[in-house]
Amino acid sequence: MISTVVLASGEGARYGTRKQFLTLAGTRLVDRAVATASSVADAVVLVLPAGVHWGGAPVAAVVSGGPTRADSVRSGLRALPSGTDLVVIHDAAHPLASRALFEAVIARVQAGAYAAVPVLPIVETLARRGDDCLLDTTPAGDAVLVQMPQAFRFHVLAEAYGRGMLARDVASGTERVLWAKSD
Repeated sequence: MISTVVLASGEGARYGTRKQFLTLAGTRLVDRAVATASSVADAVVLVLPAGVHWGGAPVAAVVSGGPTRADSVRSGLRALPSGTDLVVIHDAAHPLASRALFEAVIARVQAGAYAAVPVLPIVETLARRGDDCLLDTTPAGDAVLVQMPQAFRFHVLAEAYGRGMLARDVASGTERVLWAKSD
């Protein structure tokens, strides 16, 4: 069974508001994310800020997020239906991820990977900044930008979060298995 956890519990501190509830072309970002997730998954679990009511399309479960992203993911994982063997994690603040992208990461896991994470190559130069200057620069090399959605074999992700993973990004705490093939 394929299930998706849509994270929509962020406070939007860097953005200044909960961007997941803003509209794009007349539709809330969270509604776009849920619709795409629903088109590829058997079940969708939506993680919302505490006290926020869901009035959108039907989902398998709506749960409250926690104080950190890791806590919110844990909340979503606990609410997944029994029988979930592949889980996709998506962020409602990224509403333009296509069905094809969801299908691509799902297919990669179904083909034997423990996880599949879409990335974009960095083509610019990377730099570290000091107070008022650049400290050093380096070519981007093999650096990539990690994107959403991210697909995992359920047991791999559940094990990582069961160990108390505190990563900001879901893929960060599972780097040892991201590109590994199963036996």
